[in-house]
Amino acid sequence: MKSSNTRMVSCNISPVSHKAKPITMQDSTQLRKNPYPNIDIDAVIENALNGQSFSVAYLVNDEPVNIYSGISDKHWVSQDMFIVDIDNAKNEDKLTPNGAVDILKASGLGYYAMYYTFSHKESHPK
Repeated sequence: MKSSNTRMVSCNISPVSHKAKPITMQDSTQLRKNPYPNIDIDAVIENALNGQSFSVAYLVNDEPVNIYSGISDKHWVSQDMFIVDIDNAKNEDKLTPNGAVDILKASGLGYYAMYYTFSHKESHPK
């Protein structure tokens, strides 16, 4: 689901598409090596839908990068996005995408986009 307000953001996007959630330090290193200082948020969403990880923060790459260097607060420059990750633990009531939108509206908050994570299932929305 998308809202109608386009905007430019700064973030980092992995050049690698995944079919499952990446869990290696190498992926976080790839994020830091690929900064996008001014990118349309629609492009960020398109990359996410193609399986590419992204960071909500804009990260600098001012030191040698190796597969063990990862990401820490020392790499943070700015942040233009706020992301809500709904995990829906197995033993609690499930929050649906429409339910999440209702909560945002009731709180006076808007949203730009919503997408499913790698582990999403109709019976267990994520």
